[in-house]
Amino acid sequence: MVLLEIIAGRKNFDATETSEKSHFPSYAFKMLEEGKLRDILDSRVKIDVNDERVLTAIKVALWCIQEDMHLRPSMTKVVQMLEGLCSVPEPPTSSPLGFRMPATSEYLVIKEELRKVLSKGKAAGVLRLVFHDAGTFDMDENSVSSTYCCAGASSLIMWSPTIPVPLGRLDSMKPDPEGKLPEETLDAPGLKQCFQRKGLTTQDLVALSGAHTLGSKGFGNPTVFDNSYFQILLQKPWTSSDGMSRMIGLPSDRALTNDDECSRWIRKYAENQNMFFEDFKDAYLKLVNSGAKWKRL
Repeated sequence: MVLLEIIAGRKNFDATETSEKSHFPSYAFKMLEEGKLRDILDSRVKIDVNDERVLTAIKVALWCIQEDMHLRPSMTKVVQMLEGLCSVPEPPTSSPLGFRMPATSEYLVIKEELRKVLSKGKAAGVLRLVFHDAGTFDMDENSVSSTYCCAGASSLIMWSPTIPVPLGRLDSMKPDPEGKLPEETLDAPGLKQCFQRKGLTTQDLVALSGAHTLGSKGFGNPTVFDNSYFQILLQKPWTSSDGMSRMIGLPSDRALTNDDECSRWIRKYAENQNMFFEDFKDAYLKLVNSGAKWKRL
């Protein structure tokens, strides 16, 4: 995504742009498919669109953001392609990214209707609904409803980050079996292994856990989405002799502080709320898109 942002001179999502351009990856796929390379490039920089290196850089950038992680090239391969040491095939512009991103009237309608019924007090419950639905996923299964995903993202609009949720998921016709959500009693190695089966990293695990700042878990203001969760985790209030403090968080929350890798991310997010917001957005999209099957909108 960074390479595409460098080429375009903008962030991947800009709410001030038109609906077509607001989510830049989907717009870039569309422009490449139509042969309009100039519309992808930073208009403030003088670039020769006939330079083969320009097309190469764009194609490499679009390969790097394929949602199927197995299609993304390794960093070694990226360097080889950018240096001209190997050919760069056309990225699959008709891939899911090309037509399901939220630059659609359907997205705007869903978002507006959700705003009418969502409030700060409902945010925790809505996010929990999304996580409990998407959290049953393992690597080769279907994902969750587009409306759920959009609702979860919209529940955060009172704060940050803005999450551009893709639309067009095909819903499963039957419920998942019981017992597929991560157990609250799992230790850190168990949690990491569970999230790995869902295609998520330790960083994703910690970032998504930050949603527990909302609701009644005891991490700061229950109706404010911020990085209080991580600041309180560092204090380990459950070790206090105070009976109320000992009730803060779930066993799985406390387990994160006992793992060195998790603790590194906890400290980073405790110190930098903007980093948490950005990483939460990325992890949320990975969670709700993993295993999804799509239809053209």
